Amino acid sequence: MMKRYMYILVAALCALAAVVNAQSNAVWIGRDGGDSDFSNTNSWFAWPATNTPYEVQSIDVTFFRGDGVPDYPWATNVVLSEDYTVGALRFQKGGDQNNPGASYRFSSEGANTYTLMIDGVASGKENAIIHATSESDEDQVFECDVTLKTAGDANAEHISSGKNAAGGDLTFAGKLTTDAGGTGLGVKTYVGDIIFAGDIDTNGKLWKFQKLVSGEFRFAGSGVWSGIGTVQVWSDVKILLDRDTTDSTGFGPQFLQAYGGSVIELGNDEQMRDWIEYHYGSGTAKPATLDLNGHTETLKGLKFGGTTGGGCLDMGEGGVLRLTTQNSAATWGTLTITNWNAGSDHIYVDGGSFSATQLAGIKFDEYADDGAKVVDGELLPVGDWMMGGFTNWIAEYSLTAGDDAADSDPDGDGVVNLDEYGFGGDPTNSAVTGTLPVFEINGSTLDIIYVERTSAYRGISYSVEQTPDLVSTAWTANGISLVGESAEVDGFKTVTNQVSTDAAVKFLNVVIEQD
Repeated sequence: MMKRYMYILVAALCALAAVVNAQSNAVWIGRDGGDSDFSNTNSWFAWPATNTPYEVQSIDVTFFRGDGVPDYPWATNVVLSEDYTVGALRFQKGGDQNNPGASYRFSSEGANTYTLMIDGVASGKENAIIHATSESDEDQVFECDVTLKTAGDANAEHISSGKNAAGGDLTFAGKLTTDAGGTGLGVKTYVGDIIFAGDIDTNGKLWKFQKLVSGEFRFAGSGVWSGIGTVQVWSDVKILLDRDTTDSTGFGPQFLQAYGGSVIELGNDEQMRDWIEYHYGSGTAKPATLDLNGHTETLKGLKFGGTTGGGCLDMGEGGVLRLTTQNSAATWGTLTITNWNAGSDHIYVDGGSFSATQLAGIKFDEYADDGAKVVDGELLPVGDWMMGGFTNWIAEYSLTAGDDAADSDPDGDGVVNLDEYGFGGDPTNSAVTGTLPVFEINGSTLDIIYVERTSAYRGISYSVEQTPDLVSTAWTANGISLVGESAEVDGFKTVTNQVSTDAAVKFLNVVIEQD
């Protein structure tokens, strides 16, 4: 049997350079004697009693507990000097059961990148190959790479977070891989959260996320998803996609199934691969929710697992969803779109189409009529819902009667409500006037640069006018020409008009009018 060595060091998180008395901070580490039954059979070792490394057989279930470790913020570092294999890991309380356990941090020695292989196939453990903080309140962090060789299917509890009231988060800061020689992966939260901050390689396996108490799942950092695979998000699970990167590489299963009561929430733009067809699960009383949270996301399309399924798309303020290849033949249920506001939230159908049956199964919350329609490539409510983009927009601010009028200026910033709407301002915040027009001399011409809302249902029109004086001559658009427009960004485009500077005096005005 090949053996590996693991060196246990103790350090203070708040003062890593401090000299610590190793004996007074001894850590209890145990193994189950090779029978892999998660019973340590009293094989506990107080370490480091000497300066020799602790040796563990590769098929052992290895225990970490908190005896002799001072209260948090002290933590225990496990430094790998080479690739290392164990059968399973368990974190638990101390021997007297009053010790809350310890926070362990697994890392690679120096600038190296070593892998901790947890081989549930060799150890015969179908469940709990990382039984993280099951009896401990402390957080556990894997900065080294971790490879999991799982036995059993994805319904198993291969990875679990802390159960106690204080939680106990589990963080994978290095790369996490499911080995090709194993099976799917079951990941479950109790009270603690599970955070994926590094790269992911599923090796084509099924990953199933389940919540047993209150813990959530988070994708953070700048890790990249590879290996495709399938992800099932089970009932009542919440996943926050909050990678630093916005290039759609952070979360990329080939198949994504979100079941009733689950929530996948964006914490940043473009978190999911563009090839994902978002699949709402069927047969549940509570709808699964995709929460854009005001961010932008591009997906292949939307579908349902069956006609009994319910789904929710929550836009948030300024949410934008782009569907590149919507399948009109996809199975459909009932989709409710919440927090959608004309002019600021958009669902673009860039490719493919919705069938009449699918459109009939869509409801925009807060609008009386059920159903949806696609106009100029944008999914919109049906019926005479558009009282004017300004009317819907101003209602969001709950202003008193009179202050909500188009020509009122409730925040006293000199920009009336209609102009705040047209230029992207806030009628309740004098510091947010939007992007007001600017005028730039360009040789013998003057450029007039301003922003316009791009929604086909914005309910307003823009024009530029000039006059040589403010007394006797009427305003006119004569002599003003459009020279360019930018691409749409967050519901607005930049427009540039031009006028000659031949006159000694010239007054210019950008006019916004309700349709």
